[in-house]
Amino acid sequence: MERVAAIDVGGTTIKAGILDAGGMLTHARRYPTTAEPEGLARQVAAIARDLSEVVERDGSPLLPTIGLGVPGVVDETRGVGVYSANLGWREAPLRELTATAVNRPVAFGHDVRCGALAEMAWGAGSPTMLYLAIGTGIGAAVVLDGVPWVNRGYAGEIGQSYAALDGRDVVVERYASARGISRQYAQRSGRAVSGAKEVFDAARAGDADAQATLEDAITLIARILSGALGVLGSMDIVLGGGLAEAGAQLTTPLTEVLEQRLRISPAPAITTASLGSWSQALGAGYLALRAEGVETRRGGEGCGVVVGDSGNTGRCQRNEGVSRV
Repeated sequence: MERVAAIDVGGTTIKAGILDAGGMLTHARRYPTTAEPEGLARQVAAIARDLSEVVERDGSPLLPTIGLGVPGVVDETRGVGVYSANLGWREAPLRELTATAVNRPVAFGHDVRCGALAEMAWGAGSPTMLYLAIGTGIGAAVVLDGVPWVNRGYAGEIGQSYAALDGRDVVVERYASARGISRQYAQRSGRAVSGAKEVFDAARAGDADAQATLEDAITLIARILSGALGVLGSMDIVLGGGLAEAGAQLTTPLTEVLEQRLRISPAPAITTASLGSWSQALGAGYLALRAEGVETRRGGEGCGVVVGDSGNTGRCQRNEGVSRV
């Protein structure tokens, strides 16, 4: 069986496991993130060694290449973490540091682009698509014929773009991310909420402030998407991140607004991601499998995540919204 170590570095948590070509991630585990680049490289090396030791007990060693996904502005071509506000990186040579620490090749990628690749390989995506992750912030990945567009690491940073709202320019993710929606609703209504889900629930119940807050958010998302699709041409859109859990309450009005804004272009198909919170770890493993020349496959039992060395299994379901895996 051809398997690789797959490691996704988050702002506070590292997710790791062993991935096969069918998208099954076993021995899944979490670790607190070490922010300092050299320390992180040593931590990733230790995780990779731990995963290798686990599978060597059953006589099927991992392939050499490690899959590593990291947040921030990431230049995959140079193997550099250009900038991360949460972890404090600037021009950190993360691929080289990790490869040296573990003495193995490293397939290196951006976390959102990793999530997009996993959705393309095993989830709701397709070889040409726009993947939009909406959570605490907003990030995007453009995949063209199976290859993410990187452009020195700055491709997809649309959450920091300005768009017009009520006659003024605003930073999109301050209004349209999950955090932004919560804050805008609190300012509008005077009522604090614990997250964007409460705003969606209130909107369904007829709360006018919640409905107006979501209308603003969807308008801004549609504006940045319509600009991107005007340049790239219509393509499938997959929505990931926590906000995608809203399902049709998000996709239906977003589709309607996009149809109005695109005018002559065909409206894209908009679906929610299907691989859940482990998608970026799966995508990191995808990079390693491809670096080893292994073709991924769909079908059979499909993809999923086995937590721990003998824990419960959850399976990914395609095109049925976000499943907990």
